[in-house]
Amino acid sequence: IDLWNHGSGPCDPGSSRTVCAKELFSLNPVSNMLDLDRSVGYLEYVSNKALQKEVLQRGICFDETFRSFMTNRDLDFAVNEICTKVLGKKIGILGFDACLMSAVEIANIGKKYAKYMVSSEEVVLGYGWPYDTVLQPLVSSALPLKDLASHIVKSFDAFYASVTQDYTLSAVNLAEVAALENTIHNLATALIDALQTQIGDSVRRAIRFSKSRKNCTCFEESSYIDFGDFCKNLIKFIDFIELANKQNEAYLKHRIKFFAAEGIDLLNKCIIENRAGKNLENARGLSIYFPEGQFAHSYLKNPFASENNWAVLIAKYLLA
Repeated sequence: IDLWNHGSGPCDPGSSRTVCAKELFSLNPVSNMLDLDRSVGYLEYVSNKALQKEVLQRGICFDETFRSFMTNRDLDFAVNEICTKVLGKKIGILGFDACLMSAVEIANIGKKYAKYMVSSEEVVLGYGWPYDTVLQPLVSSALPLKDLASHIVKSFDAFYASVTQDYTLSAVNLAEVAALENTIHNLATALIDALQTQIGDSVRRAIRFSKSRKNCTCFEESSYIDFGDFCKNLIKFIDFIELANKQNEAYLKHRIKFFAAEGIDLLNKCIIENRAGKNLENARGLSIYFPEGQFAHSYLKNPFASENNWAVLIAKYLLA
């Protein structure tokens, strides 16, 4: 099943306006390729408050003609209906030909209903997937699901490599996502415990450095950070952390490093194929929400937020 058109990832922007992804790109006369404008965040860009008369929470499949849309809760409901009332089994591949949908929070929904997910951490140019090459192998024979998911990613990479350096696409084995989520929960819990007894701003500083655009792969919406890159940086900046209780400090720093390393290992098990442009070469396949300033209220309606301590970590970090 391929869900197409605008996407906004785990947060539903409160906006009555949608955006065509080509508006976010401009031609670089030096490289003769299309570059993303990262001066304004995606969620901020699509929110036209001057024209907004009501909050329309949008997740994916925006339709300007009928002004309809699917929130992430709608997505959960829809694929559940398809699996239980139409197919009687899991979807083989849940594809998102849409922006910013390759997130842990979206995989959390997908794991219940599909075997594989194909999606992008970054925004996707309006042309979308190159369906001619994506579908070509199926003309002569069927492909195993895993091979087809990988082929979609490779076809996308082959098409966009000469067009822009700002693209990503990954194929996710959704059967491995639950283990990754459990480690994220444990990592968040260890960071929460550390925040509660930090000396000065040390733990918050370690987190801020680990997720900053300077050190971590972020996307057009800067509150979406690459989870693998974040974990790598946490290990790098672990010595920033100072706690009031030195014995507890050694214990929590060990746990943070352990769960960050485990997170990278489990992420690698989840991702069966991952391709990215040169500007996003450290993108590992799944992003996660971690804002710096304001907490998007719609995020709390995402199933992942209610099941995992990650949302609690974000709140504790912003209030620290």
